[in-house]
Amino acid sequence: MQRARELRDDAVRAGDQPYGAVVLRGEQIVGLGPSRVVTSIDPTAHAEMEALRDAARRLATRDLGDCVLVSTSRPCRMCEAAASWARISRMFYGEALTDGFRTYQQRVVHNARTLAEALVANGFDLVSGGTDNHLMLLDLRRRGLTGKVAEEALHHAHMTVNKNAVPNDPQKPWVTSGIRLGTPALTTRGFGPDEMTLIAGWIAAVLEKPDDHERARAIGAEVRELSGRFPLFAWEPALR
Repeated sequence: MQRARELRDDAVRAGDQPYGAVVLRGEQIVGLGPSRVVTSIDPTAHAEMEALRDAARRLATRDLGDCVLVSTSRPCRMCEAAASWARISRMFYGEALTDGFRTYQQRVVHNARTLAEALVANGFDLVSGGTDNHLMLLDLRRRGLTGKVAEEALHHAHMTVNKNAVPNDPQKPWVTSGIRLGTPALTTRGFGPDEMTLIAGWIAAVLEKPDDHERARAIGAEVRELSGRFPLFAWEPALR
């Protein structure tokens, strides 16, 4: 950072006017921003944004994650956030290109299809008849249930779902006629097809008698036992 400041000062001294910001990649100046801009309420912030834009144009890229933004006055939080977001985006996109992430996504979809098929086998209606991604939407109208009732009943059994409107839903938006289910969180914990089939059976049992709190408590105990076999965190390595 000290070397970056020295280069910034050299750039400022070499210019015809003082610059509001300098963007550096290593020891190369890739962007300069003007200090006086009448079109901005905050000239410093505007100068730094201009420096970032100029750097992006010179580099023919929006990826400024390995650049350093140095201000001649107070720092611009917007620009710092933009540079941080560029680094975060590069990290996530890099992960998405790995074989491990591709395998994880395949497991998510496979679990969703298994859960959807098991729910259909238990007599539920799915909007679109199934799923090709990580989500599914249950239409509860034929069962005479609302999404709100189903959501609350399943919550009593420690199963988290969201009420969701279905096509041509006769209910109000805060009541709805469906529930939405997804498999990414379950897959992350390590659940597989066998657990999806078990979960579908629990959902069917709870929604068969949504007002039966004893049944919900009994199923909730099974849910907790299963969840205990797939912990969210591995505490032992963290304590070493």
